[in-house]
Amino acid sequence: MLFVVPSGPSCERVPVFKLRAIRLATHALQEVGMDYGFLEGFLTARYRAIQQRESSAQDFGTAEEQAAESSLRHVQKTLSLYERLGRVMLDFESRIHGVHLTPRSGNLANVHFRERYVEKFGPATGDRPEDTFETKGERIHRGLVLRDGKTWRILEHAVYDLDLAPTPDDDPDDTGMEPPWLGQAIAPLDGVGPEDPRVLWTWNGAAAAAYAEQYYESYNDDYRSYSNDCANFASQCLKAGGKADRDGDREDNRYWFYGAFEFTTSYTWAGAHNLFLHLKDYTNSRLAPSNGIEGLRPGDIVFMDFEGDGHIDHTTIVSALATDDVLLTYHTANTLRKSFRYIQQHNPQYRFWGLIIGDSYRD
Repeated sequence: MLFVVPSGPSCERVPVFKLRAIRLATHALQEVGMDYGFLEGFLTARYRAIQQRESSAQDFGTAEEQAAESSLRHVQKTLSLYERLGRVMLDFESRIHGVHLTPRSGNLANVHFRERYVEKFGPATGDRPEDTFETKGERIHRGLVLRDGKTWRILEHAVYDLDLAPTPDDDPDDTGMEPPWLGQAIAPLDGVGPEDPRVLWTWNGAAAAAYAEQYYESYNDDYRSYSNDCANFASQCLKAGGKADRDGDREDNRYWFYGAFEFTTSYTWAGAHNLFLHLKDYTNSRLAPSNGIEGLRPGDIVFMDFEGDGHIDHTTIVSALATDDVLLTYHTANTLRKSFRYIQQHNPQYRFWGLIIGDSYRD
């Protein structure tokens, strides 16, 4: 069964729908005679539904019922969140790249592609400058497509706003510790004493946030990058904000330093779980209250556990604030000012820890 998208009128403060750019690397598709327009139409319909706030939209291009309903649920959850936050999407740009097809039996094929996007937001009513911002990033799309003569149809579709394996390969989880739920009391480790007055730094969260927004996409040549680069990037931001190095055993979470080689760099620098334990247990940084973002400032950090298994998988920097929200900037995939509430809304299985960065090590 196919659906057709109702165009619907534009709502207040929402300009006439415009598709700025959807471009596609076509060589892989042309090899199998695929007209990639059906992918463009699919994404266009998703954006149209969000921008025009058409929560009853039923059509997502050349999508079969299962894929259309899946996308409809995603759109409806997004619209519900934006309504609660008093936020609307004003405009967008989208570009598809890295399309890969894997043939299956008959005329079926798995499709995998990335979407680079810019989304512009504003308040639904009133004048709230903090709620006028742009989000830039990448999404991963995976699906199952069917070739029916000259027509391609989407049978199944899933979208991922974050890469699924952001922890560096050299980040061993040998602590045997499971972080508690956000907001619960944390017992100090044996041997961890009061703040060490000999190791202080002047914390400048604004400088850390500015570094994040400067280098979220154009990497700083003073540092190497990792295939999964989130913690490495967060450490660079911490360094830019004034956090002091602490030299020692690179495998010990008490220490934090960058070296000319991987084997002269601490695990806490490039490992998300190690960095979390380092900041939580060996600095005077403190956890945000139980809602995850209360009290967070630009330059603070939000850690994420994708699987709910107690292991930190992703590290993000708060680079700006919005009403009842913080905007996150990070590597893997390179993203600017992503709404924390959006990630939370679409990933209920995730666990989050917000850390308010301090200005001292502990003994």
